[in-house]
Amino acid sequence: MLFGDKKDIRRDNLEIKFDPREQIYKAYLQDGTLVTNLTGNSIRILGKMNKELLLRPELLAKEMRVSVDSLRVQKLKDLGYACTSFEVLFSERDNDTYMTDEIKAFLENLTSEDDVLIGIHRTGRASIDDIAYMLRGGITMTRLNGSTTNSAIHLMNNVSYYPNNETIIKELVNADSYKDSLGSILIRIPDDDLSKNIFLIDSETCDLILDPQYIVGFVPVEVNGISEIITPYPPENGPFRGLNSLYEDKKYARDNFEQITTGGTKK
Repeated sequence: MLFGDKKDIRRDNLEIKFDPREQIYKAYLQDGTLVTNLTGNSIRILGKMNKELLLRPELLAKEMRVSVDSLRVQKLKDLGYACTSFEVLFSERDNDTYMTDEIKAFLENLTSEDDVLIGIHRTGRASIDDIAYMLRGGITMTRLNGSTTNSAIHLMNNVSYYPNNETIIKELVNADSYKDSLGSILIRIPDDDLSKNIFLIDSETCDLILDPQYIVGFVPVEVNGISEIITPYPPENGPFRGLNSLYEDKKYARDNFEQITTGGTKK
């Protein structure tokens, strides 16, 4: 805290920041020092802002969300995982309409977990056989900018993740916006594992592969949105289906299968 001459929000170019513990705005110097000895006018300005927080629950909720996300960004950064992933900023698809109640309940529970990184790998032009291979053996990591060194390999090269895990739900629904992806591989990695080795090494190619233990399953995008998670070992409960479901008579599977058998290429 700073004592002495009184500080003015405008004159001294103070920063107003939200304190999530006390759920109020406070004034700070540019170096982050908390200022408590404010001028009368600055006290009134701050008081007015904090009164608005009390009168507008949606504003308080927004500030709390931003604060939590900021802390999450810093934690992931400290662990070596920068949040720089591609995100769909606009979509006419809403989460309520474009998913079944079963998968919605599962995803809401998954993304509300604390201290886990939830991510997706959009499958791009991968075939159904490619997707089945990834579900069994893991996702091969690519190198940045054509580098030939493993130092340029990072999870973010192939997996999108965000400060707010709930963002993943929107991204799953809109996965086909990236290179007409058939869907996404859904990832779950506990924070405790992020500081460990999460990759395997292919004995033939020496490629790094995301350990399949962190793969929840494949979430296909169909005309009506998302409804299932496909995995080699589906649990009895929830929206899970076995690998055979990849080849069932669904539009995304049928079209892709025809392209494979006729030698065509997915556009």
